[in-house]
Amino acid sequence: MKAARFFWRYVTYRKDLGIALLDCALVTAAAELTIPWLLRQAIDTALGEMSGTSLEALGLWMIGVIVLLYIAHTALLRVETHMIYEASYDLRQRLYTHIHSQAFALLVQSVLYRKLLAEMDHTSLEVHKVD
Repeated sequence: MKAARFFWRYVTYRKDLGIALLDCALVTAAAELTIPWLLRQAIDTALGEMSGTSLEALGLWMIGVIVLLYIAHTALLRVETHMIYEASYDLRQRLYTHIHSQAFALLVQSVLYRKLLAEMDHTSLEVHKVD
């Protein structure tokens, strides 16, 4: 299974996390774009070119947008972490299911399994020597 297909299958399965991730990304992008606009308004107000709002109000708006940006980034990281955690759990479950569905005879015939058994016998003998 290719990575993109697995990701798409997971995102379509957990639509709530995908929508939350998209919402947080949109809020973050809007807040990032609002800060330069507010800064331009504050500079124009300080230079006397614009007299619509006070400099203190623009400063409070900037602080509010920065707080919103911090909250949106935190939510975005939490949703991303939750998505990665659940996707890795699903991937691990798929891998273990695939490994356990293999025929035991195939596993016994493999060279790796024989080497593993040999190492286990060797280490068990060493453990008994120590005791």
